[in-house]
Amino acid sequence: RHCFGLRDREQNEPATEDTYYRMASVSKVVSCLAVMTLVDAKKASLDADIGDYLGYRVRNPHYPDAPITLRQLMTHTSTLIETGSYNRICAGEMPPCLLSEVLKEGGPGYSAENYLNAPPGSAYSYSSFGSGIMGTIIEKLTGMRFCDYATKALFDPLGLTCRYDPADLPKSAAVATPYEVAPDEKDGRGEEWLANSLKNKAKLFALPVGEAYRMAQGNLHARPYEMARIMTLFLGGGVSRGVRVLSEEAIAEMKRLQFDDGIHACGLNLMLFDRRIVPDRFIIGHFGRAYGAFNAFFFDDETQSGVVLCMNGTDAESSDLGFTVTCERMLRAAFPALEQL
Repeated sequence: RHCFGLRDREQNEPATEDTYYRMASVSKVVSCLAVMTLVDAKKASLDADIGDYLGYRVRNPHYPDAPITLRQLMTHTSTLIETGSYNRICAGEMPPCLLSEVLKEGGPGYSAENYLNAPPGSAYSYSSFGSGIMGTIIEKLTGMRFCDYATKALFDPLGLTCRYDPADLPKSAAVATPYEVAPDEKDGRGEEWLANSLKNKAKLFALPVGEAYRMAQGNLHARPYEMARIMTLFLGGGVSRGVRVLSEEAIAEMKRLQFDDGIHACGLNLMLFDRRIVPDRFIIGHFGRAYGAFNAFFFDDETQSGVVLCMNGTDAESSDLGFTVTCERMLRAAFPALEQL
């Protein structure tokens, strides 16, 4: 474990191994693990119509006869995209509509612009909207808030204190303050933007069980070594330190190549990189980026090793692959260094 820099610049508080970081989109990996516990329990099927779980018909208006499935949500091929009313709701430009009001045609939050003009399952379009719906489906199936189910099914069995709702973290938790080093001034992304975003997110968190869709996609808060413990589930076939959380089959299905269009290769909420990030290595995992939060969670099955990177501020420049240059450079340096340990 290596810690550098400050978790709070104003208070001059150093980052330590007990600092909690927002995981941003790395959260999607853990949310998928939660879904797979229900698949293991035969309470959910990856290829079922999500409308069967939500309780109402969900269709891409361009392809009204094609169902949308959990597998498609997990591979970003559902054609539910981050445009239209979804973006306006998240930005606070529209009221915090219920998910049913967004997905049901004719609802106050409905928009055909929320859908890619392609058959579900045929095209990749990264979608936090789709990933958020995974959490809603868990709520529908369990009757629990998504964050509470994730705690019961994943974190408590592993003895972890990480949580999707930061209000549920231990009272003494030291949470890293996010700092956007290179804010996009064209989008007005600064301290005021962050404050408004957090205020609006709180409204979306408060939506009723079975209607909330802004937690599973990016709000996990965890200590880096807790994320490393979660990573051992992938390296151990669903078992970590003698505790089985998922079946070996569920873990294998997450890691299996599900979609590949020559640009994007993915498992279930996992990115698959064959030598594109780290030379001579096939690594699997996910990047995360939100305002001031930059993370990477990647493992190598062949060497049974992995790397977790958590930062609360760095250069936000994107690489040619579309990820943060800093995270890619650190992964390239970290994986070879593991061989020297």
